[in-house]
Amino acid sequence: MSLWNAGQFRPADDEKAQEVQGKVAAPEWLDRHSWLPIIFLILLPFLVELPLLIFGLSTNPIWFASGITFGTYSGLLPGLPYIDPNVGITSQALGHLAAEDWLHGTLPWWNPFSGIGLPLAGEMQPNAFFLPFALLLLLHNGVLWLKISMQILAGFATFALLRELNLGRLAALTGGALYALNGTFAWLPGPIAVINTIPFLPLLLYGIERARKENGASAILWIGLAISGSLFAGFPEAAYINGLLALAWALYRFFGEQRRWRFAGRVMYGGLIGLLFAAPLLVAFFDYFLTTNSLASHVFGEAFLPIQALSNLYLPYVYGPIFHTAGSKVLGDVWENVGGYAEILLVFFACMGAMASGGERGLRWLLLGWVILAWAKSFGFTPAMEIMNHIPLMQDAAFYRYAPPSWEMALSILAAMALNDLRQGLPRLRWPLAWTLGALALAASIAWPWRASWGWPAGQIEKMGMLIGVATLWAVMGLSLVLLIWFCWKGERRRWALAVMVVLGSAVLFMVPELSGVHPGQVDKPAIHYLRTHLGLSRIYSLGPIQPNYGAYFRVASINYNYLPIASNFTNFLNNKIFTLLPKYSEVVFWAPAYGTDVGVQEFLRFVKNYEELGVLYVITNKGQSLLPSISFPTNSSGNNPLALGNYATVTVKINMPTNMKNNAPVIAVSVFQGNYGNTANGNLTVKACTGTNDCVIGGRPLSQSSDNSSFSIPLKRPLQVKAGEALTISFTHIDSTKPEALWLWPQALDDKQAVIGPKGPLPGKALQLSLETADSALALQGLRKVYSDALLDIWELPHPAPYYTMLHGNCSLSKETRNAVMAQCSTPSTLLRRELYMPGWSATVNGSSVAVSAHEEIFQTIPLGVGRNEVHFQFAPPYVDYAWMAFFLGLVGLLWQSYRTFFRSRFQNQKIGNETS
Repeated sequence: MSLWNAGQFRPADDEKAQEVQGKVAAPEWLDRHSWLPIIFLILLPFLVELPLLIFGLSTNPIWFASGITFGTYSGLLPGLPYIDPNVGITSQALGHLAAEDWLHGTLPWWNPFSGIGLPLAGEMQPNAFFLPFALLLLLHNGVLWLKISMQILAGFATFALLRELNLGRLAALTGGALYALNGTFAWLPGPIAVINTIPFLPLLLYGIERARKENGASAILWIGLAISGSLFAGFPEAAYINGLLALAWALYRFFGEQRRWRFAGRVMYGGLIGLLFAAPLLVAFFDYFLTTNSLASHVFGEAFLPIQALSNLYLPYVYGPIFHTAGSKVLGDVWENVGGYAEILLVFFACMGAMASGGERGLRWLLLGWVILAWAKSFGFTPAMEIMNHIPLMQDAAFYRYAPPSWEMALSILAAMALNDLRQGLPRLRWPLAWTLGALALAASIAWPWRASWGWPAGQIEKMGMLIGVATLWAVMGLSLVLLIWFCWKGERRRWALAVMVVLGSAVLFMVPELSGVHPGQVDKPAIHYLRTHLGLSRIYSLGPIQPNYGAYFRVASINYNYLPIASNFTNFLNNKIFTLLPKYSEVVFWAPAYGTDVGVQEFLRFVKNYEELGVLYVITNKGQSLLPSISFPTNSSGNNPLALGNYATVTVKINMPTNMKNNAPVIAVSVFQGNYGNTANGNLTVKACTGTNDCVIGGRPLSQSSDNSSFSIPLKRPLQVKAGEALTISFTHIDSTKPEALWLWPQALDDKQAVIGPKGPLPGKALQLSLETADSALALQGLRKVYSDALLDIWELPHPAPYYTMLHGNCSLSKETRNAVMAQCSTPSTLLRRELYMPGWSATVNGSSVAVSAHEEIFQTIPLGVGRNEVHFQFAPPYVDYAWMAFFLGLVGLLWQSYRTFFRSRFQNQKIGNETS
């Protein structure tokens, strides 16, 4: 007990006494008693990951998002361990590439492995400049290590902030632990860049608090590091929203300060240094942003969460594990848009902190007001929406998704204040308990009466009721234990027990998504090895396996991408000549399975010459998926929901063959768009296809060969002859299974009618995404051949891919070709064509002299060559980045000077004063 000094803090006048004596006081949290809290905050993120170790599970995104693994099997709970697959597609895939660039001494400005080349650092989300933390993505499960490091930093920064607010060590440690275990860390509702911003909010608030002190020049350093760190983290949307809370905090302090302009000067000086330090990344982002359509498409100002999301705001698993919502599109929308949660005990203690009559009353009201305002805007409360949408750039921010770290910060501070107030007996139970119980009743009431109208399949309604009961019971048990501790114990024993309770409650809920991890399988390394050794400078196009951006992870060039923002010149080319179904102004993902069954095959067959023009050598398909022509049956493009199939459940669909098809087209396989619940479905999916003349053919295929949310092709045992306009009945049956499979249902297209009969009866207005693969050799591609096949995928080789370098004009022989250099021996003046995306920022040298890089067909690059030997080198850097580097070095000098003043000059002065005193 003596080590913690009963949680007491040093009086403020003690600091002033040190100033009078001439010493420079150290930050409140850096005293000799801080090492135990620091050790605890380091160990805590590792302790809450123990379920992964104990049960042999993994949450590595590569098992969930890459599409190039097999052999995984589900863990203890269904669902997913995180909300947004961009944790893998963006953070792991592109972040790993950026880390490899740093490792090889290359600035990660450019990604040559997605699209036909795209900016890397300028995309921001891969956190390419977030050093040294970005290097953790070189590790096998670098996403987990990066999350743990951010939790540790968040805990440290929050502990420092709360100590600076004169809270005792126990209260500060509890607040730090709560913020390190916040719901955004647990759910990962976006790329890892979202959580990278989290530690810099408390660090920024800490700097603002230090700026108030007489000797608070160190605030400039902390504010500068917080601002630059928030930007280097890679997600400006979350950083901006966090900054709004910091701005409100700073304005509150400004109007309460006697020496307010000194305070404001320190804050602005620190902010300026931070912006200067982050200038290269900011310039890269804005340069790239201006070449995209994001200004026209990225508008979220009027969007908000459905009311059902209020229930899992503080009963986080009232709807079960993440995305375990088969059969309910409403809950799918909830999971896709939430960004975090607050455990019920955190809400209770925050209510106590807000309503207590202790110190910092104005700050408490500010924090409470931010929580109320943030929740009101997140749920579409009109006055809050109107007010906040007038804030610059707020129309472009998905506030409801990325605001949780800010209000989780506010709740953690209020809860820590409540725990600190207990030393003086200030908090009262009546109103905080009443508000918490009211919130609990509201959450349960919102979830419960809606359950029957959410379109749950039979058997799911009972499960829904059970989930609501379990979540409510957990909350009631936690509150009951808190009340028991409150009335049975007094003094420090009570404070310690309550602190343990609130942290333990957050820790248990934090661990729940980990139980949805999987037992690891294997990456399809032979296929990756084949591509890397045979591809050269050509590219691949994936119709299923190797999801977008994971080509960059494996350093295999793929024209598929998942980018935001995305270059307009490339998407315009795709819309016109490659994939006409990409939505205008929202071309975030170029991956055919996202647009329906076998649509990618049809578009590929339509524009095969243009794919070759992009340098595509290989087309990757799911195992057994054919590139031969097929007949598809369209549906609406949105409003889909899964139809769950248990063991021996059957779905039948009746369709009519197109009237304009060739007669007697032999059907060799049937494809259907299906979902296997995160690659957990087992058994076989069989098909029976019958013509109007009762000619029936069967087929089947193991679901272990399926990919989640993609087309699944089932070969027939013999070709089935069908005629134009003929009726066809197709039945799908899930057999030999212990885990469910799903066929996705869409609303019927206006020009195509289907009659779908599910396991429980007809499904009017619904349609399956189907295609019939045919063996019409007259339409088959000449020269297309399958060159590789394994249990996961097939690789098809195109006959005439365009070379990466070619001569547009003139006569040259090329040698020593790499992506950024080539040797050309020319007999005439010539023009070299390079099939890499043209963007402002590309430069080239020929024999050491600069030459102009021009655009060809809007997307490729050309340069002039002279007669004789031409040694050509290409380089990309964002326009105006030279000025940004000047700003960077100014910011660096500023940070180094403030570091010297904070850590070395003060120590030297104190030693000098001590020597003079002795």
